[in-house]
Amino acid sequence: MKATRLLVFVNGARCAPYRAQSITVVRIYLREGEHLLTKIMDFLHNEEKVSGVTVLQGIMGFGPDDEIRTSRLLDLSLDLPLIIEFYDLPERAERA
Repeated sequence: MKATRLLVFVNGARCAPYRAQSITVVRIYLREGEHLLTKIMDFLHNEEKVSGVTVLQGIMGFGPDDEIRTSRLLDLSLDLPLIIEFYDLPERAERA
């Protein structure tokens, strides 16, 4: 899990007058074959109630096992890389 702190701007303006709001963005790396996506999404949505979540599906990737997984038709894998990215206030993101 990797966390990044950002300043929030809306339409080019800071969210609050004269002060910026810090948020933390967290990335969780996993594979479809691990079957954890639904559990993690339910946890972030129902239990932690984080501000926002995006799930990205990779078209190709490999991990520590050195096996290349791809979405190409000839080499079709049902175990593609996934990235779950969520954000919230730093103290809430660190708790999740």
